Amino acid sequence: MITKKSFVPPDLETVVNFLNFDFSAPYTKLSKKAVPSTGMRYLIGRCGLDSPRGWIKAKVAKRELLEEILPALEKRNMGPLIAKFNRHVRHVLWDDDEHGQVTMMYVATGDLRAELYRGILLTNLRGEFPRAVKRCKECKKFFLLSIKNKIFCSKACMQVHHNKETAKRVRDSRDKKRLKDLCGPLVKLRYIGQKKGRGALEDCVPDLDERILDMLMGNVDLMKVARQIRYGKKKIVLSSIDEINTEFQKLRRGETHEKRSG
Repeated sequence: MITKKSFVPPDLETVVNFLNFDFSAPYTKLSKKAVPSTGMRYLIGRCGLDSPRGWIKAKVAKRELLEEILPALEKRNMGPLIAKFNRHVRHVLWDDDEHGQVTMMYVATGDLRAELYRGILLTNLRGEFPRAVKRCKECKKFFLLSIKNKIFCSKACMQVHHNKETAKRVRDSRDKKRLKDLCGPLVKLRYIGQKKGRGALEDCVPDLDERILDMLMGNVDLMKVARQIRYGKKKIVLSSIDEINTEFQKLRRGETHEKRSG
């Protein structure tokens, strides 16, 4: 029997390393370079994960953690964790240390789930988990929380995410301005096309792309049409705004005259 002093269960950092480890790839013999964490190497050796069969076992345990345990803990529901912990740990002991504090000890079984769940359970009882573990908003890896409300595992991930957001904001701003500039002319162009046909559109805007003309003659949403009119195409439409307005006003006056005559 392994005594209580001869085994230290995985700490929270090891659990995080286990969650971030890629078990989805085909199994290959592991080296120190592939597993830099001492705690993770100990877990792999202790639970026999450095084999094809152990690889599958680790993959199943990781899926269980991600799909069942962590979502339950985020809702402060410890039931699934305790049930699985009791199923995998064979002997649970309570002991007091030299300071008279009672701690939970157990006889190590080498079972992967038992090793992982015990560390999670104890940290959760102390109020550290799942608040101590976060998933990076950018790279989706898990990390130990050192600062409250931190959402990125590193400055690099934070910078990448902010760069993406900046690019998106710039793109959205340009789209909004383009829609604002083109919305009126496109409404008039569609009206002209419906009343006088495609030839009238070509007369108003001679150099407009054929695909844009097809979209204007069809039932394509004008917002989608505007998103296709970029750079030089936008200049072509805006440079023909006088011709578009003139033709549109002629048609509207003609309609008004017909109504009055009728």
